[in-house]
Parts: sequence; C-alpha cells; structure tokens
Amino acid sequence: MIRKVKDFNTLIPHIARFLATGTDYGSIILMLKNAGFEVSFEMYANSKRSKEDFIHELFINQEKSGNTGSFARLADLILVKEYFRPGEYTYTYNPEEADGLSKEIKACLKKEGAKKPISAKEFRALIYKIFSFHGGLDAVSKDLFVDGHYEQAVDEACKFLENYIQDKIGDKTSIGLELMSKAFAGDNPLVAVYQPLEAKEQKNEQRGLHALMSGEVQFIKNRLSHKTTGTVVRTRDRAIKILSFISFLLESIDECSPEDEEEEIPF
Repeated sequence: MIRKVKDFNTLIPHIARFLATGTDYGSIILMLKNAGFEVSFEMYANSKRSKEDFIHELFINQEKSGNTGSFARLADLILVKEYFRPGEYTYTYNPEEADGLSKEIKACLKKEGAKKPISAKEFRALIYKIFSFHGGLDAVSKDLFVDGHYEQAVDEACKFLENYIQDKIGDKTSIGLELMSKAFAGDNPLVAVYQPLEAKEQKNEQRGLHALMSGEVQFIKNRLSHKTTGTVVRTRDRAIKILSFISFLLESIDECSPEDEEEEIPF
C-alpha cells in the first residue's frame, strides 16, 4: 500500500530507517554509490553519526541539491535483496515494505515533476558551471572534476595558480613561498592591491593577501605534494571548497596590477 507523501522530506526518514535496519554500512555505501550518491566509507566514519542519521542527512542534502535522479535509481536498488542481510545480527528485510517504499519514491518523483534522472557526471558538470570558477581553471581542473578525480583537479588548480603568478611577475624560476613573497610582500610588491601602496589600511590588506597566498602554498599545495595520493581531497564537496578558494585568489590577482606596469602614452 502506498502512503500519501507530500514530498521527499516526509519520505526520507522512512527510507533511512529501512536501509539502516536492513544491512551493514558497507552494503549501504555500495548501494548508495551505485545509485549515484557521492558517498564513501570515510565520510560515514568521519561523521561519527549512526547509520540512520548519516543516511538521513545525506538524503536531505541530496534533495536540496535538486538532483533527484539518485533517488530514482535507489527506488530500484532497494528491491535487490542481495544488498540486505536479514537474519544476521538484528538486520531485517521486508520485501513488501521494500516494494512499498520503491513505489512511494517513484510516486513522489512523479508528483514533483522530476525530469529524466541525470547521471552523476552530468550533475558534477552542472555543479562546476553553477560555481563559475575562474576561467583559468577550466583548462586544468574542469574535466578532472567532472570525471570525479577530485584530488587531481585541486592539485592542477594549485599548480595553475603558481604558474599564473609567475607569468604575472615575469619570473618562471621562483616557486612556493619564495614566489609568494616576491610577488606580494614588502612595501613595493610586484603585485599590489593598491597603486601606490601608501595608507596603513592598504598595507594591511596587502599583508593579508600575501598571507592567503602563502597559506595556500603551505597548507594546500604542500599537503598534496607530501601526502599519499587520495588522502587530502576525498569528496566532491571538499574539492568544491578548495577550488572556490583558489578561484578567489586568482580573481584577486586579476584585480591587482604589476608594480612595473606603465601607463600607455598616446601619441
């Protein structure tokens, strides 16, 4: 029997409870990934939440994102008994309840006028477009992010930022903190927020920009270089946050002018 549900917010708790009581976290993670959710065991472990609470929060965030395609696939997967472990520990699986939930999900999707589910890759491409990252990142990070290679996307963005600054000041040999100091530090930096850099408040802002650039090198770029691949940026959300920060730094550079830039004299 199909209950009359108003929206996914009223249905989600039922799905979360059904999954949490039906099998272990390993099978749940596998099912959700196969349905198209961006999820991993590390995300669950780091959340320090119960299975039911973790699933509930994941579903709420997914529903808010507008990508209901994963729910459409999940409606079919909860009918696959192999994902569940009834009889082990306290796990239970009621085929009739599974069938009812599957129909409720599909009815809810139909009621909300859901379009044909988009793939996980299409969803990542949509996210990338929505965030409107600095154009320079399109060539080095976009395809990697869309394909789900999050750490590589961030790593290439870090390298691009360094190359961008090198080109800005005409120095292809300085790297890391040396490059950041040469470009942004001192009373007469090569890349300055203000020209001329005179007032105390202006100099404080310049020091702040230098600190942000140095922090990117020491905390993000160096971690990517020194740690095992796949350990720094594990999730899509983490990649988005770092790419947004690097994009902000690139845009801040664009708003500055090289110290030796001369005004064109019209003849």
